[in-house]
Amino acid sequence: MAKAERIAEGATKCLSADGEANSVLMEFADTVQTPTGRRKATFEGKGGICAQVCAKVFQYLDGYNIPTHFMDVAGANCLRVKRLEMVPLILHIRNVATADLSERFDIPEGTILDYPVLEFYRKQSGTPVMVNDSHCLAFQLATLEEIRAMHRLASKANAILRSFFDRRSLLLVDLRLEFGKVGGQLIIGDEISPDTCRIWDRKTRKKLDFDSQKQGTAVFEESYRHLEERVLA
Repeated sequence: MAKAERIAEGATKCLSADGEANSVLMEFADTVQTPTGRRKATFEGKGGICAQVCAKVFQYLDGYNIPTHFMDVAGANCLRVKRLEMVPLILHIRNVATADLSERFDIPEGTILDYPVLEFYRKQSGTPVMVNDSHCLAFQLATLEEIRAMHRLASKANAILRSFFDRRSLLLVDLRLEFGKVGGQLIIGDEISPDTCRIWDRKTRKKLDFDSQKQGTAVFEESYRHLEERVLA
């Protein structure tokens, strides 16, 4: 069988042609890195965990009429998704204060916020740069209508997923969403997985996401496998 043509490739996944004009294959790698790209780790099967968690989450959002690019599962570590025109922004939704927010606002790390904080970051090589609505408009990163739509979709998705994880005794600390357009409609793209979210055990506050790699490969793998078991249950 001929190898599919690669369309784009990053540190944690790649996009390949699937022979259709309106869809692509999104394959998850066994490598993960921090949002700043300063630390990388890997273990066999990590890509499969992220693919299955991502599929479960997207299917759950679709059930609540939150549009995503997910179409179907195409393999153990591969999803078929809609081909999108991506918006060059990341929307970071914060429910709990982690280190950087704690330092900026002088509040204890782990504080549950009274209201979710939404921050836009411009996608670029290296560390993404935080921008506000004015930057988005001035530099044509998004239109006012798209900004409002992203806020609306992100707020709804966050509320739904907080409940989803809470029922599994998990705490959705934060998540990073990306968006794209298809047929003029703005929808959620990329992935929602432990590579792009911070998820803690609600009782112990144990980290079950990309931050766990700081404790070594064994803890990193154990954390991802434990999260997969609870999400897919």
